[in-house]
Amino acid sequence: ILGNKKVIFIIDEMERIFFSDSLDTEQKQDTFYSMIRFLIQNFQEYVSFIFCGSDSLFIRCLEQRRESQVFQVLQRIVIRRMSIADIREMFGEYNSKYKVKFGEDAIEGIMHYANGHVWYTKILAKFIIDKIIDKDMILKKEVHLMDVDQIAEELIRGKLGTEFINLLDASIGVKRKAIIRAMAKATKRPYESVNADMVMSELEKLNYVDSTTGETVGVISMDELLEQLMMLEKLDFIVADTQTRNSYQFATEIYRLYYRGDYELEKFELKI
Repeated sequence: ILGNKKVIFIIDEMERIFFSDSLDTEQKQDTFYSMIRFLIQNFQEYVSFIFCGSDSLFIRCLEQRRESQVFQVLQRIVIRRMSIADIREMFGEYNSKYKVKFGEDAIEGIMHYANGHVWYTKILAKFIIDKIIDKDMILKKEVHLMDVDQIAEELIRGKLGTEFINLLDASIGVKRKAIIRAMAKATKRPYESVNADMVMSELEKLNYVDSTTGETVGVISMDELLEQLMMLEKLDFIVADTQTRNSYQFATEIYRLYYRGDYELEKFELKI
């Protein structure tokens, strides 16, 4: 029917399928994973699949769970960070579509908070545009740094009527959540590197108890801390300092502000 053409299926939010309540037994999971592998391996000439997913899907793959077998027959592609030139181009398209112009100070502010992270760059821009459209759908609006500061603060405080930021906690687990919060307490300035000893010191003070499960983290050895920090680096929550051994910084300022827990926004000051 299609001649020489090939069908490409693009499935977004694949973790919702993999971790569906309907796959509540090992037998159902095995059947589902086997079916996915069969389709991928046997119909390559006619059909291709693109599965899109979040960090929670990636964690499952990294941790060698049963569904990771499916990923062994796929090619993993990680979406990299946007440059400030990429952001200018994307926001130029927003200007054409929504008649909302992002000033250079706004672009630099978004780069400061999101550090080129595609998801948070788009989320910050989306909520800024939504707020403008709610107020006036006709007049052209120019966005400046103060608008970005306001939306960044509302995002980390959970005031935007969304659970976007809370998905982080659901993905990483209690122990890693405690480590990230300890690292946030140890980090005094944006994109500052802190070493494992500083994180351990804060972790010992924290005596972290998860507010959702009531689980207490307990004692974490230095070896385990280093192992978890390396995993968090793979998940792109933190970035290793290439010049200082066992030192890391947050991948985005949004993460640092959110995981500090007090949600006090240190507004970005544009360098003149």
